[in-house]
Amino acid sequence: MRPAPGAGALCRLVCQLMVTGPAVAVVACGGGDLVIPPDEPRQIEVVDGNDQIGRAGLPLEEPVVVRLTDEAGVGIPGRAVAWVVFAGSGRTMPQTSMTDAEGLASATWILGPSVGPNTLQAVVSEVGLATFSAFAAAGDGGGGGGGDVAPSATRSAISVDPSTLEAGSGISTITVVVRNRSGDPVENASVGSSGSFGADDGGGRGR
Repeated sequence: MRPAPGAGALCRLVCQLMVTGPAVAVVACGGGDLVIPPDEPRQIEVVDGNDQIGRAGLPLEEPVVVRLTDEAGVGIPGRAVAWVVFAGSGRTMPQTSMTDAEGLASATWILGPSVGPNTLQAVVSEVGLATFSAFAAAGDGGGGGGGDVAPSATRSAISVDPSTLEAGSGISTITVVVRNRSGDPVENASVGSSGSFGADDGGGRGR
């Protein structure tokens, strides 16, 4: 059976495309103009651990965490982050840490020995820095992490038992419970009092 007219030419065309097709693709994709730049860190930002309150001279309860990202917001791994104490005379453990696969780096911040504000900076060379703030409150120097130990006037409570007495007839007990902003008791807090007390003259006035 003879092939239809033009079948041989069609076969030669298909065979030619099969041979030359990959070569054309190589030429199209193999030029020297296609350059994929490596990811470069563009920004370092605070992730967690900012604005904590702890006891002077002790570690904060939460670690300080930063993230290093490229222009598209993708984390950059394997870069050194230096933790630099800017104010408060504290220190960190470690002093330098490496970013992980997500671009995160963390450290434990130990506050300075004096009551007052503390400042810490996370620095990446040729990129920039991120700043953390914390407040060192007075404490008993005992162990444990540095939670919120600053007394809160609105959360603390005062009770008197009994609340009223006849003149010269007895003693009232005044109880003060000092709490922080979260409502948790604050141990070893200093409490002071001032005022004057006198007998009621019957008109609701003390004398």
